[in-house]
Amino acid sequence: MKDIEVILEAEKEAERIISKAQKDADKIIAKAKEHSMQKIVEEKDKINAFLADKLKKQTTKFEKEKEDILAKARQEAEKLEKTAVKNSKKAEKFVLEKVLAVGKDA
Repeated sequence: MKDIEVILEAEKEAERIISKAQKDADKIIAKAKEHSMQKIVEEKDKINAFLADKLKKQTTKFEKEKEDILAKARQEAEKLEKTAVKNSKKAEKFVLEKVLAVGKDA
């Protein structure tokens, strides 16, 4: 009879050990999942920061290119305006000379 009690007690102890091992395994798995989720969030944050920095640099680059193009366009517009004023004065002088020449011939 004593042998049966020893066996039953051993079975109960084995069940407690298995139950504790399962609980420990569940805790380890939960910690591993939490750790991996934390790493995923950290990596996403790094990627987002990298992309934001890249976007900021590209935007700054494009803004500078835009300003350069606008500055060149302004210079060209000023140049054309000066040429137009100069040509306008020449045209006025030409027309005036022609009108005066026609007036002398009449």
